[in-house]
Amino acid sequence: MPQQYSTVLQKIMQEDFLTPREKKILSLRLEGKTLQEVGEEMGVTRERIRQIGLRIKRKLGESLTKPELAAYIVERSRFFRKI
Repeated sequence: MPQQYSTVLQKIMQEDFLTPREKKILSLRLEGKTLQEVGEEMGVTRERIRQIGLRIKRKLGESLTKPELAAYIVERSRFFRKI
C-alpha cells in the first residue's frame, strides 16, 4: 500500500466513526484473512462478518475525505471484493 494511503488508513483507525469491533474486522480483512477466518477469530459466523463489512464499507464511503483511498481499498482489497 502506498505510504499516503497507509497514513490515511492509520488515521481512520484512530478516529471514532468505526467501533473497535469494526476496526478489528477491517484490519483482519485488509491483512488478507477470509470471511471464515475472521469469523472464527471473532467468534461469529462468516455471514455476520460479511454484514459488518457492508456496514464498514458504508461508513467509510460516508466519512472518507480522501476519495482516492476509498477507491484504492475498494479496487485492490480482498476485503471489499468478497462482500
